[in-house]
Amino acid sequence: MSREIKLSRSYVKLCSDLGRLLEQGRQRAMRAVAEVRNQVYWEMGQRLSRARELEDRRTARELMDNLAADYVRTAVAKGLPFRRAVFRHALRNSLIPIATSFGNNVSVIVSGSFLIEKVFNINGMGLLGYESVVERDYPVVLGLLVVSSLLFLVGNILSDLCVAVVDPRVRFD
Repeated sequence: MSREIKLSRSYVKLCSDLGRLLEQGRQRAMRAVAEVRNQVYWEMGQRLSRARELEDRRTARELMDNLAADYVRTAVAKGLPFRRAVFRHALRNSLIPIATSFGNNVSVIVSGSFLIEKVFNINGMGLLGYESVVERDYPVVLGLLVVSSLLFLVGNILSDLCVAVVDPRVRFD
């Protein structure tokens, strides 16, 4: 009988040790998941700031190229103040590439919503799309594809309108 008590005590001790190890492992796994999640958030923020920085550099480079163009020098030589020549001629032509890429931002927002809503478990179009793909709910996936396509088309139309406003060569008849 004492042997059975010793075995049951050692079994209880083994189970409690195993439970403690499992709990420590679970806590370590949770810390690792939190660390990876924080790294992903940091990386997303870095990429967004880099994209904004590249857009600013592109605008500055375009403006510098346009300031050196003949039509700006001609406008200043004819007596137009430099500030007005920059805003009326050089800046408008420098904004054309930005206006062209404006429509793509809509698709970036839609695709970013999939990631953000999945990571933060926010109810929305992105999470619905993700869960529909996982569960193979084809009508919902196709509906979201149609909505995303329409948003992309609206973004392209807005981009074309922005180019029409900014580009002096484009005229409405």
